[in-house]
Amino acid sequence: VPADGRGAFVYRGRPGYGRFDARGVRLAWDVGGDRVPGDARVELRVFAIEMVFVPEGPFYLGSGGSSWGEFCASGTSETPLRVNSPSSITLGNGPGQLTWEASTFSGSPSGSTNARFPTGYAAFYLMKHQVTQGLYVNWLNTLTQAQADARKHTGSDSRYAITGSSVGSYATSLPFVAMNYISWADGAAFADWAGLRPMTELEFEKAARGPLALVADEFAWGSTSITQATGLANAGAITETPTPSGANANYRVSGNPILGPVRVGSFAAPSRSRRDAGAGYYGALELSGNLWERPVTVGNAEGRAFTGTHGDGKLDAGGSADVVSWSPNQGVGVRGGSWDRLDHSLRVSGRGLAALGGGSGSFYGWRGARSAP
Repeated sequence: VPADGRGAFVYRGRPGYGRFDARGVRLAWDVGGDRVPGDARVELRVFAIEMVFVPEGPFYLGSGGSSWGEFCASGTSETPLRVNSPSSITLGNGPGQLTWEASTFSGSPSGSTNARFPTGYAAFYLMKHQVTQGLYVNWLNTLTQAQADARKHTGSDSRYAITGSSVGSYATSLPFVAMNYISWADGAAFADWAGLRPMTELEFEKAARGPLALVADEFAWGSTSITQATGLANAGAITETPTPSGANANYRVSGNPILGPVRVGSFAAPSRSRRDAGAGYYGALELSGNLWERPVTVGNAEGRAFTGTHGDGKLDAGGSADVVSWSPNQGVGVRGGSWDRLDHSLRVSGRGLAALGGGSGSFYGWRGARSAP
């Protein structure tokens, strides 16, 4: 077991689902400390989340293109800013400071990120897929009823299929489909419970483009080539696959016939290229399209105060995250586009809604991160 007590899992199965073979993992439980009677019957559940590793190193913010609100280096004409160290980043109009294309993004760049703010330079882990409905259901069924009541959405539109009214009864007919209607409070609570943390919008750009040379207005797979998914084969099944066969993203052109998120990892297959799989440089899937990401922003003071503290596995009695440095609502926004947005919203550098806030909707998902030791 690693020093932080979290087991290492070797993944066996298709992207987005399958079984986990746990090898060399030990579970330590202070039964006496929890005051469990010796003759008690207990149920132990082990949850595993597949993550990709994003190594330490420099990268660029912004693409030098025309994406809404995209980052650039101050004093230049839409020239990307290279992040060369883990130091805090100063925002403003001075040489070497971080700014953004202002005509489509409110607020003036000012201040600096917290000294512990995850700028993307340091190594981190990122969930390979967004939270699925199956994972969300399993989580709800571990909570108290008061906690679950606060975290469950009620509805049946946009491929949201979770049913049940009490802990132990929550279920879904679409367990492999990305979970939508996740508010900032929902996602933060999940991350706290899972020992993860929110990612930042700087980490989002690093995870998508990696250290490669920039492509103006690129999508997460490193090019401006994109093909819309217009249908589904085996809809709802473990083998759900978007059609046509060349599709690599779920988004809207004149419309979206799917009307909701698709199975996580459904564009990926062993024989497909990074572009065809819709994959970020390090293997994270659906960073462009399907559901909006919910990262911490540098677009306001609340976001810049984020310290990157991890969750501790515990929620408050009302089902909310209780990590002090996590903004309750205003330090976050959305990146990466969704099934109901046009393709320009899917660009890695698009920041038109990067400081939107933490509301809920059928187009919001969640993906957690964890800083590397």
